[in-house]
Amino acid sequence: MKPHRYLVDDILIKESIRPERAQLLITLCKSKLEPYFFVDETLQESNFTKSELINANLRGATLRDINLNAVNLLKVDLRNVDARRTSFRNVNLRNADLEDANFNFVKF
Repeated sequence: MKPHRYLVDDILIKESIRPERAQLLITLCKSKLEPYFFVDETLQESNFTKSELINANLRGATLRDINLNAVNLLKVDLRNVDARRTSFRNVNLRNADLEDANFNFVKF
């Protein structure tokens, strides 16, 4: 899951990203595991920096206390997300739906 560049419409993207990490995060969020699993164990020990989650549906996900720095969240559904104490530095939140999301103590 190392960062790499790839082609979009025959043009090489400018910065290296980690699309596999984004897929892992989406899979974990949709797995219907108990929220404590995400809060106490797995996500805090994972590194999702430079992931690309364009158009992802993370509605209602538990994303507490994790590192989402430099993540592309363009048009992501973050409604009702619990993102307390998460780090969102250098994140693209353009056109993301943040309705009723909990961003208490977040680092932007």
